[in-house]
Amino acid sequence: MELMAVNPHFTWLLYFPGMAFLLAGHGRDLLEEFRVALAEASAKPGEKHIHGLRVRMKKLRSLLRLADAMNTGNTAPKGAMRRMKALFKTAGEHRELVISAGVVAALATEDGQEAEAYLLHLGTRERKALKALRRALQDVREKDIVKLRTHLSVVANAHTRSQERRTARNHVDREMRKARQLVQEGARGEALHDVRKHLKNAWHTLRLLGDADTLTERQGDLLQRLGSIQESIGEWHDLQVVYDDLEEHQPAEEVAVLRKAVGSKLRGQRTRLMRELKRLGAA
Repeated sequence: MELMAVNPHFTWLLYFPGMAFLLAGHGRDLLEEFRVALAEASAKPGEKHIHGLRVRMKKLRSLLRLADAMNTGNTAPKGAMRRMKALFKTAGEHRELVISAGVVAALATEDGQEAEAYLLHLGTRERKALKALRRALQDVREKDIVKLRTHLSVVANAHTRSQERRTARNHVDREMRKARQLVQEGARGEALHDVRKHLKNAWHTLRLLGDADTLTERQGDLLQRLGSIQESIGEWHDLQVVYDDLEEHQPAEEVAVLRKAVGSKLRGQRTRLMRELKRLGAA
């Protein structure tokens, strides 16, 4: 996507006192940041620019979820959302391969040749993923950003700032309840992935409220505690992704030693993460 000047026809999409601030003023600024990050990543799709783009997409996704939760009957533009989701998916797949290579390279295994062969395998897949990412970057259009900006403005015009804050806070409470319930049940198997998803949703929404300077003291404390657990969640997730991939690798004996090393590290990290999650749920 080429970087274009903001269409002057849409300069009326501004924040006015009383309007839903996150959807109006913050949404406008965030979409502009996304537009610039998209152009940079399209021109130079290196790890730095892709990471910056994904950070903004996560914030934007949280904002769009908030708009959806406000149930105004005004749905997000389907074509724009489809292309945005495809971009987020391909960017995530590419980043997972890059992270997986870093995890494997950092592990000391008994068979260095085994790790080296698997790294070559990851490198081949990463190059294919980068091609898919380049296509997804080019698919997103300037008019998609304009339509999303219009969508957020329409929803904002139908709600007050207090309604927006209440919806956001209810969303955070709902996501935290779901996460705590799963942790209380042991978060076995795929359930830990769901815990991660619910906590991420709550964390990103709280960060939006923080940007609007509307956090209560309790929410500020929760935001801090959720922020401190993100590193543990990320380390567990990275190891789990590598281990799942090694489990599917054929022939299995080619990566047996590496799989054992990753599995051992994964079990230790999962134990530490569950302790942190239980403390979070008890708070």
